[in-house]
Amino acid sequence: MGDIFDLLIGEISATHEFAKPYIKLLEELALKMEIIYLEGNHDFNLARFFQRVKIFNLQEQPLKLNLHTSKGKNTDFKNSFITLAHGDIFLSPPLQFALKSLRNHYLLVFLNFLN
Repeated sequence: MGDIFDLLIGEISATHEFAKPYIKLLEELALKMEIIYLEGNHDFNLARFFQRVKIFNLQEQPLKLNLHTSKGKNTDFKNSFITLAHGDIFLSPPLQFALKSLRNHYLLVFLNFLN
């Protein structure tokens, strides 16, 4: 659901090193099962790190997913769905604006330069 990492931002190289072994593990796990990663306020602009893990940024959330059982025995879930989203989509408009501003590519490149 996002915020898996304390801080991982695509454009800020200082945030990458700590996450590398975990990114590798997620990619390996994605060979065996579908992994959906919902970006949050601590981890965003992540598509460049993953080839197999499906990344959804805040603008693509919430996700509407159909429910089914793996063996097809339980029909109680037929035509049922769940909605998944990182909690940041429910923040007040001023906070949403602030977080969206922090995701600005040019600002992040500048901050990376300062680092």
